[in-house]
Amino acid sequence: MTMSVDGGRLRPARRLTPKGHKRWDTQWSGALTLLQRYDTVRAEETGQLLRSLVPLAGGSRSSGATLPAAAGSVLARAQAPPALAATLVHEVQHGKLTALADVLTLHTADAVPRHWAPWRSDPRPLEGLLHGTYAHLALAGYWQRAALYGARGAWAQHARIRAQVAAVLPALRAHDRLTSAGREFTDGMAAAERAMDDLPPPGDQHAAARRAVDRERRAWCEAHPELAPFAQV
Repeated sequence: MTMSVDGGRLRPARRLTPKGHKRWDTQWSGALTLLQRYDTVRAEETGQLLRSLVPLAGGSRSSGATLPAAAGSVLARAQAPPALAATLVHEVQHGKLTALADVLTLHTADAVPRHWAPWRSDPRPLEGLLHGTYAHLALAGYWQRAALYGARGAWAQHARIRAQVAAVLPALRAHDRLTSAGREFTDGMAAAERAMDDLPPPGDQHAAARRAVDRERRAWCEAHPELAPFAQV
């Protein structure tokens, strides 16, 4: 998730002990091994774009974060290699979009939080929805590739995250404050999501995930009735 320093939500870990360094070395090397095995493109991106990894304190609310003012850096909580690999995919994606937004204006929307994002309970501004959708699209692709290699639970992760992305892409693409560059960008995201049909999960996992996301949408609209129109196309 992209974050700014506010209210102490991001807490760096204390200076690492030798034991802490060893644990991080193990988790880092394990995460890179999984990235290289499952998704060479994401592994290459991580190697080229990531310049520093800042450990977060154990009680931090997020498993990972990026700061717009710290290009090339990811903040991450200590976690098992499979989770850390997914965190790296997610956070590097945020960094890529932040860099793109420095040279292209993708939208002209305000920062009022009003949109539904199925990976969060709170309303999001368009900027946050765009970032979240882009990061989760990469995660859906990563878990799809991991599933093809037989990673345990990967198909379920893929189906859940892809269903979340598919649920918000229509509203995102139809937003009237997108620029021409923003429309081209979100059209590309939609094409990448549709291409996942070439390698679907077994059984009815994708359909079941879509039904679950629809239930979550309805529950969110009931909790935020004044914002219900922003959860639809």
